[in-house]
Amino acid sequence: MTDATDHEPTSHEALCAQVAPDIFQASDDLAALKVAKDALAAQLKTVNAQIAAHEDSLNAMMVEAELPRFHRRGFTFFVSTKTYVRAANGVADPILAAWLKDHGYANLVEAKVNANSLRSAVKEIIYANGSVPADLDPLIIMDEVPTVQMRKGD
Repeated sequence: MTDATDHEPTSHEALCAQVAPDIFQASDDLAALKVAKDALAAQLKTVNAQIAAHEDSLNAMMVEAELPRFHRRGFTFFVSTKTYVRAANGVADPILAAWLKDHGYANLVEAKVNANSLRSAVKEIIYANGSVPADLDPLIIMDEVPTVQMRKGD
């Protein structure tokens, strides 16, 4: 497969170059930034996995050495336990939410609407009705943001 820079320009590309000479540079910059973002995301995932492995290893060494805390190069390292809690398998969120509300923890319960699902639902409503219903309109904020999307290929 050839790179976009080593082929004869199509008539469409030639027209774009005449109309807006900076368009190719801007599109190349955008593509490069998106590739760099993907590379950084992959690198972050790798670094986070390395951090978790080192934390586990250092924790085990400190426990074995009975060394709960030490200082090195301006940092204090100490053994700690983090507690993570989530709904048990098979327990639906509404059941847990009801229990929390019944036992004085209503302030922990938040109703959340998934933004992507809401966007899809509103698009379907607009497609079906031609517009946002009057009773829904004050409940949502709908912004249309112009953007440039990319996909591989011609």
